Amino acid sequence: MATYKQFEAFVKKNLKVAQPKDAPKGFMALSFAMPNNRSHIVLVAPGPDNEFFGATATLMAPVGKLTAKQVDSALTMCSNLLYGLVKIGDNVFVKTTLLLENIDDNEIHTPLNMICLDADILEGKILGQDRF
Repeated sequence: MATYKQFEAFVKKNLKVAQPKDAPKGFMALSFAMPNNRSHIVLVAPGPDNEFFGATATLMAPVGKLTAKQVDSALTMCSNLLYGLVKIGDNVFVKTTLLLENIDDNEIHTPLNMICLDADILEGKILGQDRF
């Protein structure tokens, strides 16, 4: 079973860490290059530990500040996502929890890339701009 500290060390060594000024406290921000000269960030923080799953990491990729109508559109568009949408303040995020069973490259990169791509697609379709 891996710990969050081991996961964090792997991420800092192998991925591009960026700390935007508006990143929520306690989150590490990772920057990813996306198709069409776009970029996107994924926010990472320790998730809840419990006796059944062990250590976890919370992954959140921002979609942006959405109106109520845009939130409804986002919910409709993401009915086939493997993740959920959450609203924190005025911002909507694609969110998931990563179980830290081990620190295998594919078990970290794949969920990060998937959540990042899904959030970037929603951001582009709904807002038509590259904010995150």
